[in-house]
Amino acid sequence: MKFLFTSLGTAFLAASTVLFAQEEIEGNDVVLDDRPIAQVGARLAYNSQRGPILGLSYASRKFFGRDAFFRFSADISEHDKLFGINFRNDEIFGRSPKFGLRLYHNETRATSSFGFDTARIGIEPRLTWALGGNTSLTGRVLFSRDRVSNVDATNSALIMADIGTRMRTSIGARLNYGLPGEGKGQAYISADVAKTSRDTNYFKLLAGVSKQRELNNGSIIVSGKLSGGMLQMAGDASSSIGDRFFLGQGSIRGFGFGGFGPRDLNTANNSPLGGNSFVALRTDIQMPYLFGEEATAVPGVFMDLGSIWDLNSVVGGPNGTQIVDDSLNLRASFGISIQLNTAVGPISVSLAHAAKKERNDQTQILMLSYNRSF
Repeated sequence: MKFLFTSLGTAFLAASTVLFAQEEIEGNDVVLDDRPIAQVGARLAYNSQRGPILGLSYASRKFFGRDAFFRFSADISEHDKLFGINFRNDEIFGRSPKFGLRLYHNETRATSSFGFDTARIGIEPRLTWALGGNTSLTGRVLFSRDRVSNVDATNSALIMADIGTRMRTSIGARLNYGLPGEGKGQAYISADVAKTSRDTNYFKLLAGVSKQRELNNGSIIVSGKLSGGMLQMAGDASSSIGDRFFLGQGSIRGFGFGGFGPRDLNTANNSPLGGNSFVALRTDIQMPYLFGEEATAVPGVFMDLGSIWDLNSVVGGPNGTQIVDDSLNLRASFGISIQLNTAVGPISVSLAHAAKKERNDQTQILMLSYNRSF
């Protein structure tokens, strides 16, 4: 779950440079390995929530000449800066476990919806064991430093309580399981236990299952994804806004990021607060051959539903004296989608109607997304 981050974007400029390796064979001949060892990429994108975005990346499958994967990425927009490094070496411990390392530094600036700045930096080493088939188990340790600042004086007391810097250490595991049977299917469960420098401890649980199946010789593709999460604080402590769940179009189309769930309606910007629990179901039906087998447009329909709820403290307002509603209220949406397979990559367009919503939810009818790897 990325804090104050949405992956929806429409890229309109992208470029990359690819480097290749040379390998010696018998007779000391040198041949060109057609597998790239490194890629340098740049992209310019636009997002209705983040605005213009400049992205840069570098990836190598032979980091320092070894069979190790390395990737650096940076996304910069008007309101946020997101930097990440991922390293993986599959042979450092032999065939199993596989070693990985993730580092990140993310900054967000206050917006009309989220009236505060955040900065997060962390390092996460991990080990992954292959358990056969498409099943794997990953163990991880996260060390992070989180800061909330520049909170407007009219913001919710539930956010003001998180002002300052907090150190966090967590230990967790994730099990990925490939579902048997026809079609593509994957299930996962993830659990973390954390301790912070503010003398708070919590347990976080995430789980999900997804399935896709083709019908009528591939003319209809049905897919579904069910996910849920729970954040349980130890004792009478309250969760931090950096640990609570925030949902948006990635979970329920037709709603903006942080556009539904507990909000402090006693503040000027109706501060989104996130929640300690969530559940979301996404369903899609696509018809690849509706416009003919050679068509570049794939139409579809969808229906999503879910909710986010629960806070440890419901005493909000600027002065910490007014009650916030954190009850479970179902949201639902349906709509149509079309995927355009263009020369520069797939472009997805969705029109959503929020059929079940609350009065102060932030909805978004039109969604555009573009995604291509270089």
